[in-house]
Amino acid sequence: MFIHTSCCMRWCLFAGILFFVLPMLVSAAAVAPCTSQATPWLTLRISAGAMSSAADRTTIVRIHSDGCTDLHRPKFLRASGDYRLGLRADEIAALRTQVANDALRGFDERQVRAAIDAKQHPQGAAQAALKPQFAGQPQRLAVMDGDSYELSWNDAGVARSARWVGLSGYAQAYPDVAALQAFDKVAASLQALATRSDAVQISAGAP
Repeated sequence: MFIHTSCCMRWCLFAGILFFVLPMLVSAAAVAPCTSQATPWLTLRISAGAMSSAADRTTIVRIHSDGCTDLHRPKFLRASGDYRLGLRADEIAALRTQVANDALRGFDERQVRAAIDAKQHPQGAAQAALKPQFAGQPQRLAVMDGDSYELSWNDAGVARSARWVGLSGYAQAYPDVAALQAFDKVAASLQALATRSDAVQISAGAP
């Protein structure tokens, strides 16, 4: 009985150590694969349009080619701070497929706005009477205090980027504009990463 009790006590002690140490080892393993010094492959920045530029208002997602992902949740979001996440190979492959979309690779803001204008109807007589300076011009969607979306990525050594204010609103309003749809799809995928529950916090947000 004495030997049996001693073994049980030793096992309980060992189990207790594992209980406290194992979570730290798991967290360390989750963070370790990241190499934050490396240039990211894909970066998304979403700046809240309704907030001052001096505030911590930008959600940032940086993905490295090895799947290491750095996240920044601004102060106004729940659980703000800096996080790190490791993506699986299939998740990286899915993102690469989205980014390889030709409409996104050739994103040009002026061309996108021209495509939007081509789908609009000129102002009616009543509207033209109220604002004659805009007579004959197309009606445009106005997104007040829209968030600014900035996407940048490395495309086989070629630096590419896309930027749009009020992206989700425009994408919903103009489903036939391929460049906006491709941009919005990638942005939504990356934005979802910023709220992943398996991300490991590496620093808390400022109080």
